[in-house]
Amino acid sequence: MKKLACLLLVAAAACVWWGCSPQKPAAVQETSAAGAPKASWRLKLDIPESINAAKPVDVALRVFDAGGQPVENAQAELSLVMSNMDMGENKPVLAETAPGTYTGKATFTMAGPWEVIARVGKGGQSISQRFPCNVR
Repeated sequence: MKKLACLLLVAAAACVWWGCSPQKPAAVQETSAAGAPKASWRLKLDIPESINAAKPVDVALRVFDAGGQPVENAQAELSLVMSNMDMGENKPVLAETAPGTYTGKATFTMAGPWEVIARVGKGGQSISQRFPCNVR
């Protein structure tokens, strides 16, 4: 039993150290067109915790307004950016598959630390948020 508890503790520490918790968002940056109110939306990225390089994974970006209602018919995009080197532009195509849910397939081209940058805009309002993840 002690070995199992120790193993779980080591695994949790490894996840914190290597960033295998992609749902932990970085600071939200809100922007808006001149004179328009800032968006008070919440973004949630659903992505597998275990990601292998060069293997497509399903991703879902969920967008909610301040009242918790889905934000429909928005322009949503993801950019996959490697944290420690320039890997060029990598933007998976997203489609709204349910109210406020934008899904697609993402392929991380190599192992290492990455950020998924989500950008959503609608009616002159926009928001972007970074989600760190680690690829094997």
